[in-house]
Amino acid sequence: MLNSLKSAGFAGNTRGDGFSPTSQTGTVLIAEDEDDIRELLAYQLRKEGYSAILAANGRTAYEMAAEYTPDLIVLDIMMPEINGIELCEMIRKDSALEEIPIIFVTANTDDEVLARAFQVGGNDYIRKPFNKIELLTRIRAVLTHKELIEAKRVEQKLTGVMELAGAVAHELGQPLQTILTCSELLVLGSDQGERTRELVKIISEQCRRMADISKKVRKITTYSTKKYIGSTNIIDIDKATAE
Repeated sequence: MLNSLKSAGFAGNTRGDGFSPTSQTGTVLIAEDEDDIRELLAYQLRKEGYSAILAANGRTAYEMAAEYTPDLIVLDIMMPEINGIELCEMIRKDSALEEIPIIFVTANTDDEVLARAFQVGGNDYIRKPFNKIELLTRIRAVLTHKELIEAKRVEQKLTGVMELAGAVAHELGQPLQTILTCSELLVLGSDQGERTRELVKIISEQCRRMADISKKVRKITTYSTKKYIGSTNIIDIDKATAE
């Protein structure tokens, strides 16, 4: 194992090297055909607080990516069955996986190979033998960038929802008020039968309910959804307006 530590560039990188990791979260898929390096990478990532899932070849890595949808893939370029570049292409063509960031690791120093790795959708790369600090710093940077993109996406969705909600609430407000006023006038009418008054009362109550929903829609402050039918999600108004 010591030889593996040295070849992977981890020898000597202990807690005394000035590196102070913070608590991390996220699942990293490690696709590496060399057993010692694969296990070592997993050990280092788990020690930093990440979850690590392991694959010894490209085919298994693709299956595990589809099953677990990891937050990041650390991908060796040279692997049996399906190499890293081919796997990256497959992932970028899969709508369920295409946004997962990928860091390539390789002993190949050919710039054309590295250029190809970026062309197929790689986010970063590290040459072997690599240093623990460099590896963890790059992983952290890629995951932070992913989080920023996701936060921006949620912000954009919230902006769209709030604009639509405001428009809908505004357009519904006047018709609802008109219906409510008319229903109240009908209830007050002395020439109406009991059944008619009951029906008008129901209309009035439902109008008030719709008005309450309209008020809630105006107060949406967060983007929150809930399951509706099948794979369809809808805005969860109660959670979206919770203070």
